[in-house]
Amino acid sequence: MHPPTFRLDIEGLRAIAVISVIINHISYHALPSGYLGVDIFFVVSGYVITGSILKIHQGSFLSFVTEFYARRIKRIIPALIVCVVLTSLVISLINPSPEISLRTGLASLFGLANVYLYLQATDYFAPSSAVNSFTQTWSLGVEEQFYLFFPFLIYIYQRHTGLFTKYAMIAMLTIISLSSLAAFMYLIRIDPPSTFFLLPTRLWELGIGSLAFFGKQRLESYSPICFSRYGSLALLISMILMLFMPSENEAYNTPIIVIITSLMLIFTKPHDISYRLLTLNIFTSIGKISYSLYLWHWSVLSISLWTIGVDGYTAPLLVLLMLAISSASYKYIEAPLRQSVWASSNAKTVGLGILALLGTASLVWLCIINQKLIYIQSKNDLKFPPAFLPLIGSGLPYIPNCVVDSKDRPYDEKKFNLCTVSPEPPEKPTIWALGDSHAGHLQGLLYALHDKYGIGIHLIETPGIPYPFRQGSSFKPRIEIFEEIKSRIRKGDVVLVSRLFTDRNGGKSLNDPLWYEELPPLAEQLSQLGAYLVIAGPPPIFQYEDIRTCKINAISHASLCEIDRWKIAPEIDAVYDRLQQQAVKTGNLFIFNQFEVLCPNSKSKCSPYKGDTFLFRDKDHLNSYGSSLLAESFVDFLNERHIVL
Repeated sequence: MHPPTFRLDIEGLRAIAVISVIINHISYHALPSGYLGVDIFFVVSGYVITGSILKIHQGSFLSFVTEFYARRIKRIIPALIVCVVLTSLVISLINPSPEISLRTGLASLFGLANVYLYLQATDYFAPSSAVNSFTQTWSLGVEEQFYLFFPFLIYIYQRHTGLFTKYAMIAMLTIISLSSLAAFMYLIRIDPPSTFFLLPTRLWELGIGSLAFFGKQRLESYSPICFSRYGSLALLISMILMLFMPSENEAYNTPIIVIITSLMLIFTKPHDISYRLLTLNIFTSIGKISYSLYLWHWSVLSISLWTIGVDGYTAPLLVLLMLAISSASYKYIEAPLRQSVWASSNAKTVGLGILALLGTASLVWLCIINQKLIYIQSKNDLKFPPAFLPLIGSGLPYIPNCVVDSKDRPYDEKKFNLCTVSPEPPEKPTIWALGDSHAGHLQGLLYALHDKYGIGIHLIETPGIPYPFRQGSSFKPRIEIFEEIKSRIRKGDVVLVSRLFTDRNGGKSLNDPLWYEELPPLAEQLSQLGAYLVIAGPPPIFQYEDIRTCKINAISHASLCEIDRWKIAPEIDAVYDRLQQQAVKTGNLFIFNQFEVLCPNSKSKCSPYKGDTFLFRDKDHLNSYGSSLLAESFVDFLNERHIVL
């Protein structure tokens, strides 16, 4: 006999999970580790799906497979289809560039949203997933991929108990889960997106949930003394406290929340205080609609970013809207279609589900290819200059031709020549730009200087890799590029270095003392070549996730776009002070303060736009137009230091 899979307290756990996720998405600071709600979901799903599979009547392999997938399709697909269709239509109306969102929605229909989002996360120039209308569907992708193999393990266990005993099944699940956990712990520091989005590093959470099911069965009549009365209550309190922990401790928070959830699933009993709390009407009601609520909460937030914004004033309204839509989805779509008979056989039900997915995919694809026709342009839309300009001479795009990284954008001599423009006339100096993406965003400045003064320019950026290197670190392509620069550099040339100086999310200055110490030696090395070293300090850093959400107009959305200068000035000023401390060590190191140009002390707020045109492409990178506006100030800066262009 297997214990019943339906437990009212599980609805309470689902409620805690979805509530924590929603709070975290509305306000990260209110619940820093609210994202752990997804980990709670995974453990609960592993527990529930194991019991659900064991309830399937034994029969032929085909009947087992069709019954399982018919159940899953009726459970997942209807609410997902409605959410994808309606969200796709709305976001196409209000977002001028919805393609990434729509492609994610398309991938979600086939359980691949997590893979698509992983590929986006590993592309430095891809839009932020925070404004992707279907980011929430990544977790569905993980679960659906889990369903591709896990049911068959259970089927083998059921059919061949003599050869593949329960203990062998548990041993295999344990080995798989531990291997997945080891991969998670290893990759979380070197490839965080993979540990967030992909099944191999999430499998252990579902596996532990499944092990908790077998543990519950084994320990049904046993409970340690520590769990006799208040043990599960202590676990519940610990679970809540974990949601308030700093998110930086993810490598430890995630395993802890998984262990807590699995122990609650095993040891919580109906007479426990925690059970009575979890089964309060408010929690069970939210738990019942948790799937629809999880789907729709992100759609509501995403659409709100493009319309009324998400802040302390709009949040209560948005929560009510989430609950209303989710309740309607559960009552009129999810519950009735899950309980109804779709066809005369499970195989036909699966076929209908696949046809529905294909039909929905066709609608989403129509939105993708007709997005410019669907979008309702506002007369108050702000102008978006291109992030980068075509390369002078070749006309080729800046990306990938002037970008070098360790993945799919390698370096060769051809790239160096493409990204170098000779001075006109030849006796003019050249500016050689080095650094990460914050060197790359100065392309507009360099092109403006070339157009107006005829100076030579060179720019190849290495995203995420600053220059000079910190002691003990290196990047071979950047070394090769700099060696080539040194072979071509002439007296009077300028080496312009820029990098990310502050945390893009919190605005705190990065603790990188070794990098600062490398500046004077680099300046002295260039001095021997007759060249100057100029460091471009940090620009303002804004708080929006995607600058396009500020598109409506500069007045009504000022709170979403602009930022009080006093909030960011202290950290940025500290960076400039630190740079100046290095500059006094040598007479060949100069600091260009672009923050004072873009957000002068005379203004109370820093703005990402000027008039009706944006200056930035995201929260801290200038676009080609914004960068070009630095040209006059940069020339004045050099003239004051007797560096002649």
